[in-house]
Amino acid sequence: WEDLNIAMSNLGPTVYGANSMTRAITTNIPSGYDNLFYIWHVNDDIFSFRIDRAYNETNFIYQWDNDDIGINKVHVCLFVKPFILIKCNSTMVFVNDHIPVNVQVQHTSGLWLKTDIFPLGTVNITCNIIDPSAFFANSTVTYRWTSGDKHGYLNTSINATSWTVQHEYITTGHYSIKINASATGPNSANYFGIASTNITIYEPITGLIVEPNKAIENRPINLTVSCNGTAPVYFEWFITRGDSCQFDDQNTTRITTLNEDLCFSVLQYTFNYSGIYCVNVTAMNLGGGHLLKSLLHINAPASPAITATVAAAIIVVVISLLLIYIMYTQSTTRKQRIEVANFDYLFPPPQDERTTFRKFTDWLTKRNQNYTDRQPLILGNDSNYGSIGGGQLDNNVYEL
Repeated sequence: WEDLNIAMSNLGPTVYGANSMTRAITTNIPSGYDNLFYIWHVNDDIFSFRIDRAYNETNFIYQWDNDDIGINKVHVCLFVKPFILIKCNSTMVFVNDHIPVNVQVQHTSGLWLKTDIFPLGTVNITCNIIDPSAFFANSTVTYRWTSGDKHGYLNTSINATSWTVQHEYITTGHYSIKINASATGPNSANYFGIASTNITIYEPITGLIVEPNKAIENRPINLTVSCNGTAPVYFEWFITRGDSCQFDDQNTTRITTLNEDLCFSVLQYTFNYSGIYCVNVTAMNLGGGHLLKSLLHINAPASPAITATVAAAIIVVVISLLLIYIMYTQSTTRKQRIEVANFDYLFPPPQDERTTFRKFTDWLTKRNQNYTDRQPLILGNDSNYGSIGGGQLDNNVYEL
């Protein structure tokens, strides 16, 4: 009897007042034993005892009342004649005081990545009551729905253990779906059940754009990707040389970036060789993903001949500017000398050249004397004209 096993399963109940059926299946019974007895009982209730004569399978049906609400235990023991105990087993049974209700949400286009995250659009909201004992098989069940975005529904039907409504979400965000179910059982008691679930509505990734489509060899470049979609967004970059876009671990660069706020990413990258590169970018948010494949043309740097031409042009421009500067300087100096010579025209025209010359020679005579302060030369009758200071006389005389 060491290998004998009793496996148990339970079907129901739905609520108090309903029946449950517990099944026991026995395996590895030694040969030669056919007078087997199973004794059932619930918790420690001696009035629940029942004897069932069977071989390897037996069922136990029990009706639960409101005193049994909560967790209960159903026991079964195997005996052989004359009532020799062989083995016992038990299983847990939970009795509800309300209708067990389940709610599920699915996208109308099919399965989505997760059971609580969906793209903008229409979803199917399905509610069903858990009634394994068919307690409400002939009852009228009423469902009241709230979708979390200020919309509601009401459905009533007989034998409606399940009901589905379609609802369209037009704004991204987090929503709480709540469902109330009510029914009257065959025992005329009223039962209620509540279920809720939380979902997230996302804008899926669309409009993926990768820029630019060309770059220079061995020069860092900012590769940018922009798109429409709800953040946060993960970006996965695959870069490989060639236009076949065959990615392998040896020749492929793989980089992952994350933007918590926008559907946008910048990747600084340096292409070591010229030619064509294939860039694959996958943008993913919690509502799904989108893949874009693009080709980049990487050009070699400018040739030395072009560089020399540019340098020669720069030299010519510099020399031209230098010559212009020299000519401007010479012109300015010549102008200043003319202005010094024009200083003579500040003298008023002499009325008597001999008188003017006599004054000048008299002044020269006094100049040759060893005076500490030299007297200024005054020409003309007005002292405002032709005044020359003592420290400037030598040069001015020669200039005159």
